[in-house]
Amino acid sequence: MSDDALKDLQTAYQNGDLNLYLGAGVSAPSGLPNWKQLVVSMYFRYMNIEHWHSIRPFPNYLYAIGQWYLDKTGESLDIIIRKLKSGLHEEEFLKFLYESLYNQLDGASIKNPFENASTNQLLTEITALASQPNRTLNSIITYNFDDLLEQSFQSKNISYTSIFENRTFPQQGSIPIYHPHGFMPFDNNLPTLQSTGNLILSEDDYNSIANNSHHWANLIQTSRLTQGTGLMIGLSFSDRNLRRLIDLIANIPLHTNNYIFLKRNSMPEFTEKDSKDIKQKADAILDKMKHAAIKVDEEVYKNSQMILNELFRMDEIITHRVFDEMRIKPIWFSEYSEISDFVRRIRE
Repeated sequence: MSDDALKDLQTAYQNGDLNLYLGAGVSAPSGLPNWKQLVVSMYFRYMNIEHWHSIRPFPNYLYAIGQWYLDKTGESLDIIIRKLKSGLHEEEFLKFLYESLYNQLDGASIKNPFENASTNQLLTEITALASQPNRTLNSIITYNFDDLLEQSFQSKNISYTSIFENRTFPQQGSIPIYHPHGFMPFDNNLPTLQSTGNLILSEDDYNSIANNSHHWANLIQTSRLTQGTGLMIGLSFSDRNLRRLIDLIANIPLHTNNYIFLKRNSMPEFTEKDSKDIKQKADAILDKMKHAAIKVDEEVYKNSQMILNELFRMDEIITHRVFDEMRIKPIWFSEYSEISDFVRRIRE
């Protein structure tokens, strides 16, 4: 990992100018679902309750069935959310979201995900950043609905303010934790729109925010992205609202200084079966091209692995170029444990 990036982030942290942007990768080690798992498990739980009264699968099977279904059907997650919204009342939808978020899909009693769970090392290191007596974080923007960060801060008596709507302001001397996509804390097991803020889940939710340039969440994110130094942790850039805001600041003539952790792609093991599968697919495509009267070269290539190796090499170069255009500096890692080690070194 980059020594220059580490020194820059250490300086920003020491000066109180460091902003953190947190995604699902921060909560996942505590057993919480990512966005895909959350949406699919909500839908299959709904189908289970409505149509399969005699079947009560455990959460791990529900996740697995949902992922298999998506892989086989290619069903859009946005369409699934719309199906849920059309079939559920507002209170029911929020209840399903709460129970799916905290992994209680089998009807068992709700339990705190921190209890009897292995330590979330990344969350521990982020909390340690906020607990230093002579240093502080400027702000934290989390795109997660859960309150694992707040629970962790409470355990260390760290002063914070959770902000998920425009009527809440940071308390003096506290670290602001912004939830631009809404907030569903663990102790609020009967959520309402008033208690969660505006939840951003589906395409129409994103569009409503995108079309409102004065929305408080857009203003906060743009402000933080163009001031101080940012570190994005656990984000995969599947968040289209974040991508839109980053594209916006890329064209603003202001200094920006933001970093993101990115996993380095590695070439998977290439077996004889993989080679045969590729040839079979290539032959099937060739046959379709012939029937469509498309002129093709019928030579059979046997260097698929070499092509894939080159593909992975070029992909990293292109990724660098894309992030340069967005004015964000990647910090590459190979193993997820490297992230928590890097965060720990920021406060050293």
